[in-house]
Amino acid sequence: MADAPRGIVDNDPWNVAAMTDRDKEAVIACLLSAEGNTRLSNVSGATDPRVSQIVEQTTVEVSALYMVSYVITGNFDHANAVAIRDPAASDDDEDAVRAVDLRAKHKAVMRRAYAAYRSWYADLRKTGWRMMVALRPDPLVEAGLRWY
Repeated sequence: MADAPRGIVDNDPWNVAAMTDRDKEAVIACLLSAEGNTRLSNVSGATDPRVSQIVEQTTVEVSALYMVSYVITGNFDHANAVAIRDPAASDDDEDAVRAVDLRAKHKAVMRRAYAAYRSWYADLRKTGWRMMVALRPDPLVEAGLRWY
């Protein structure tokens, strides 16, 4: 018997698997324009039913980066939640699951995150899709951050 999907949503709602590399690049370019958009997003919360903590609603700019990672991985629930972890938090720190946008250092963290994603995107345009996904599948790591 096959295992059920890990998450609570369709793992590929945008059908990224069927997109051309050029289409994926265009989607990423569009999503990267969301930096600074601090309105609340409808793409929020936990993506895995095993997450027992309440994950606060996040901003469009955080959700846009989550969606970029989804396009890169082809898997909507590539993380447990649409929330950037505080890099200094321990795994058992309840505050660590709050989206970065609820913290005073939000702007600095988002600048770092967007700079890492933009660097990844610039390298993607030089080296090609397959190489970038194979060598650097998670741009957020380059900012010293991680998804929850």
